[in-house]
Amino acid sequence: MEASVKFGVVAAVQHDQVSYDKVNYSKAPYTKEPYQFISYCECHDNHVLWDKLKISCPDASVDTRKSMHQLALSIVLTSQGIAFLPAGTEFLRSKTGWKIHLNLEIVSMLLIGI
Repeated sequence: MEASVKFGVVAAVQHDQVSYDKVNYSKAPYTKEPYQFISYCECHDNHVLWDKLKISCPDASVDTRKSMHQLALSIVLTSQGIAFLPAGTEFLRSKTGWKIHLNLEIVSMLLIGI
């Protein structure tokens, strides 16, 4: 897993400190420049990061999950490449566990100012 994280941090470019044989989704660099790489840990499809952490770490305290969330976003924001953050992730947005939400207006909307 460490090699896979490093691979993402360097934006899938050639780098001497990445062991490509240990990367779990690519055995070779596939970009020449960091601007060709989108760095993300969640997207608008399926579960958002906060919900993923709640599902995958059910025994973790809220404070621990907040730290995990912060670490994930810190990696994305400090990595090479273009950072992608879905709306609401900065305030721990939850879709209340809904994986597929396209037809659920209340889950899809962001309530600003509440």
